[in-house]
Amino acid sequence: MTACISFKYRVRSGHQGDAKPVREIFLAALREHGFADTEANINSEIATFGARTDPLRDDFVVVSASKVCGFLILRPTTQPGCAELMKVFVARSHRGRGVGSMLIQRCVETAKARGFRELMLETHTAFRAARAHYEKHGWTLMPHWSGDESTTRVYTMRF
Repeated sequence: MTACISFKYRVRSGHQGDAKPVREIFLAALREHGFADTEANINSEIATFGARTDPLRDDFVVVSASKVCGFLILRPTTQPGCAELMKVFVARSHRGRGVGSMLIQRCVETAKARGFRELMLETHTAFRAARAHYEKHGWTLMPHWSGDESTTRVYTMRF
């Protein structure tokens, strides 16, 4: 497995001590993109980040000088051979530096090592930069309803 590190950043498995900065990064991204940032928006994936209660789920963070600056969650779907990349968020001050790419690279490597043949992710149309990143890096946009009918987009990557 390729090491996901740089001189400034490194990817590691998430733990319970990461829950607070993960929550902060998530809520800040919601505010930034015009969504309400209330605790009501903290879903179970964010609320249980790093708890390691699900042996099939992987939580990853990127740290810089021991500070969490990005995270994602990987878990299997109900479809055989497919896993879902969830909640990919990078703190605004660390975007454009390869942090998201490092997280996704670790996710892809982990999925391949576990025998998955496909990854999927779902995102909101408001996250334009993230969608452009996925499309630039080999993710396939699945058929979808028009923007007036749905704000959700699904991407896949096959190995």
